[in-house]
Amino acid sequence: IISHQSGMKDDTGDWREEYPLSEMIGSDYDKTLDSSTEWTTTDDCKLDIKGCRHTGAPVVHFVPDHDTAIWMELKGDSRPAVFYHKFGKGSVITFAGKPGRLVCVNRHERFEMDGKTFARIDFDQDQDIMALMEKSVRFLLQPGAQLETEGVPRGFVIGLFGHGGRTVLHVVNAAGVLGDSGREIPVHAPLGFPGADSLPGGAKVMTLKVNRESSEAVLRSPEFSDEKELVCRREGTYTVIELPADLVNCYSAIELK
Repeated sequence: IISHQSGMKDDTGDWREEYPLSEMIGSDYDKTLDSSTEWTTTDDCKLDIKGCRHTGAPVVHFVPDHDTAIWMELKGDSRPAVFYHKFGKGSVITFAGKPGRLVCVNRHERFEMDGKTFARIDFDQDQDIMALMEKSVRFLLQPGAQLETEGVPRGFVIGLFGHGGRTVLHVVNAAGVLGDSGREIPVHAPLGFPGADSLPGGAKVMTLKVNRESSEAVLRSPEFSDEKELVCRREGTYTVIELPADLVNCYSAIELK
């Protein structure tokens, strides 16, 4: 998945003279706008999604190639908002906007009280954008997902990375950043790391299913002086890992062997 202005800066942070991902995404970069019109679905869309309204978020204007499938377009000028392109042995879905800005508009209205600075959270989630992102990922993972989870609550982020013969899972407890809309917090507010079993949908033992052949799973964390061996078993092509919630306070990494 490629989004917005990805790839437009080099490794030093300078803007590139030419957009480097045109061949991969099947489109050329035109310009960036500060705000977007509504995103509407096209007849070619392969996802069961609705239109999306987020006129306050920036968007890139792309010029698509003839073999690029436009799934959503910007209302009023027919520019692609979400499009699909085959590349090599895989395929790419591109978002013309910023997914993080599209899922939520999180503006902190700051004010002073008793000589201290506070912020009032404005956290407005967009369920249509969330569905678009989730269904896009699942579409690319067909016919079988590389990672499936059970008992992992909202706010926990799990990423699967493979390089050569090594496979690593990164487990991040980001639940503390999901502030309730309207709540007032001090600036700077310390982050909390609630346990997975204390959150909706969480469990005392989270289950991670990885589509890799492994016989051992070892957890490491900067919070532990030693590594923890996890229970794992085979189910078909999957390695099933049992991850106790109390082993993930802030961050952990699991290596499959």
